[in-house]
Amino acid sequence: MSGMTPRVRPRAAFLAAPLLLAAYGAIRLGSHHRAPSLGWTLGHVCFLLSLLAFAPVLIELSRHATRPWLGRLLLALAQVGLVGMAGQAAVDLWAGAVAADRPGMGAVYDRVDAVPGLHAWFYSAGPTDFVLGLVALAACAAYGAGPRALARWAPPVLLLGMLLGTADLDLLSAGAALVALALVAPPARARRAPADSRADSYAGCSNQASTSASSRVRTGSGASEPRTDWRASSANSSSVNPW
Repeated sequence: MSGMTPRVRPRAAFLAAPLLLAAYGAIRLGSHHRAPSLGWTLGHVCFLLSLLAFAPVLIELSRHATRPWLGRLLLALAQVGLVGMAGQAAVDLWAGAVAADRPGMGAVYDRVDAVPGLHAWFYSAGPTDFVLGLVALAACAAYGAGPRALARWAPPVLLLGMLLGTADLDLLSAGAALVALALVAPPARARRAPADSRADSYAGCSNQASTSASSRVRTGSGASEPRTDWRASSANSSSVNPW
């Protein structure tokens, strides 16, 4: 753990969060939706761990917002939704732990629903806020003015994966795979000139400079000869000039 830098830890969460979400979807399908059961408990533990892993992902993405206030606003929106979804997972785990059958779980849910605002936050507003905040932060990381952290196609793929999982829980694993692809795929880098081409260019410039210098030297030496000849001819002329 000490060998991991603060930058490595969030990048690991970029993969862990969707993989845990995919595990929840796979366990849910494998247990045939039986509740309460071991599959129910394991699946929701993976779901809760996935939400916890998304927390550093949100923080890392918020750093790429072009305006600090915008990053904080979107981060707060996503975190409010994240807490609501974590509350949903906690209620599901509690219901599966204390109830012996489906009617018993229903009684637990009824007690939770009796608290004003909890049902809307856990099962409606929370997931919506989380998805909107996550996709908006991903757009900041993909289209921001600074170095990109995500590919340009990542935000729409991320949105598609989230909508796929929320529309039908049986498709949760497929949606999580799209989320993983969007979060992990590296952004395209700007092309750079090959080192050999740059070296050839530098060599060409040096040769051109050397050639120009040599030409100036040759031109200078050639210009001095007529002056020498002119002095010699002047001397000869003065010796025969009758004046």
